[in-house]
Amino acid sequence: MTEKGSGPVARTVLQQCLQARLQVKPAEENSEAQFVQIDRGMVIYICFFKGATDDILPKMVSTLLNLRLCESDSGKMVSVLELPGSLLIVPQATLGGKAKGRAMQYHNNISKEDGLRLYRRLCFSV
Repeated sequence: MTEKGSGPVARTVLQQCLQARLQVKPAEENSEAQFVQIDRGMVIYICFFKGATDDILPKMVSTLLNLRLCESDSGKMVSVLELPGSLLIVPQATLGGKAKGRAMQYHNNISKEDGLRLYRRLCFSV
């Protein structure tokens, strides 16, 4: 996603899936690991860059939900809304990294606090 007259303010990677499972809490001495799981749909990995604001979210949500990435039972390319399908949205700060030598730098990423706030707003918007 880019704002007019500026560089990108977010990067997404979309992956269609028949099923996806993500561990959200590791197993501990007194409890089992916790997972979230979806059936057919799309996994969205998201990273917000400096300059990202709440203003980008409506267009981002519309684009992500209406993009014809999924294949229907009839073979036609449809949006996740037309399947119907599920979404798993994963914050992924490494999408904002740039390789410098053998190390990664994340100078363009938004702060953790602002990124978490935008991520939560994005999840609430879908």
